[in-house]
Amino acid sequence: MIPSPALAVMGTSAADVVPDAMNWGNISSSAGYGDNSPALTVSGITEAINFEVSISGFSRDNSNTFGYLFAIDHNGDTLGESTITGNGVVYEFTVTNGETVYFSGNGENYVVGSWSWSATVTIKYKSAGSSTYDQTLDTFTVTLSGNSLL
Repeated sequence: MIPSPALAVMGTSAADVVPDAMNWGNISSSAGYGDNSPALTVSGITEAINFEVSISGFSRDNSNTFGYLFAIDHNGDTLGESTITGNGVVYEFTVTNGETVYFSGNGENYVVGSWSWSATVTIKYKSAGSSTYDQTLDTFTVTLSGNSLL
């Protein structure tokens, strides 16, 4: 007797590496200080996966700056706090189900006078069996401005 398909797979389960949809929303402030995205909880996965965070479309209005600050908070720990001066991968990190992630941006302390910066942030993960970050989880913009007196 040949077992039915339901019986043939009974007791086995494949690892789920596809997280539920996440939407951090845009980060925006003109108040002269940074802002945060909401903290979101990773769900829908049954094993650890990696996130890749990258910056594209970076622009700024003050060429006398050292850069602007962008940080990733993962479960209460700050990861990849970077001084953004251009486009590229900011950070890669591992998440598991139930962990929280949020992002923040800020102006640079060494800028005298008005400043602004903007960029697009993209978070990707790897699909099952992929060696590259081929799935986009979320994309949002960061648009910050202010006036530093130093």
